[in-house]
Amino acid sequence: MTLLKLILLITGMTLITTFWGEGITQPMEAKGTLLISVQEFVLAYFGGDGYVRWLTALPSQTAEAYRSKIPPSQWFPMNQYLAHPLRTICDLFFDGEAKGAWECGRYSADLASNRFLRLFVRMASTHLLLKRATDILEMYYKPCRSKLFDYGTGHATLQITQFESINQDLEHRIGGWIERALEISTGGKVDVKITKSMAGGDDYTEYVTSWSAK
Repeated sequence: MTLLKLILLITGMTLITTFWGEGITQPMEAKGTLLISVQEFVLAYFGGDGYVRWLTALPSQTAEAYRSKIPPSQWFPMNQYLAHPLRTICDLFFDGEAKGAWECGRYSADLASNRFLRLFVRMASTHLLLKRATDILEMYYKPCRSKLFDYGTGHATLQITQFESINQDLEHRIGGWIERALEISTGGKVDVKITKSMAGGDDYTEYVTSWSAK
């Protein structure tokens, strides 16, 4: 390695360390698996015509990604490739309501293509499922931090404490996933409420859940 390359490498590492070390937040990213679930949701619920309509409403670069085979393990800028497509679903098919994002989250918990996760959801205890939900969030969104507390018979609370640029649609998508995963796990009636919202100005996003097994 030449002296010039070494200086550039050291300088670049210093700049990166300084950049992230001065309170500048790392941009959020979403794993390709999430994009695939959005893509399959639109196709399943609104068919080929709805899918084309949705793609046409997206920015060209975002639409191009959704026209291609999405690598499930690749990371994508969250706002451009997940948040914006979710908002477009809500605007086109749900009269602008965040219910569209909630339904998309429910669908993602039901995806037949994600057989391992479905098997885990069906076999795990509800406590283990919710405990693992915090890990699952951090596997598919980064940087993200969440925690489970106030767990008892038939109820629990999950909080997201770090999630840059979270909005109402993303909060609802996560809420929908939690709701459907709990329905699969318990086989009974489930209630999930968003009681705190970072998108609404709170310090964290909070999901209060309750369920009754069959």
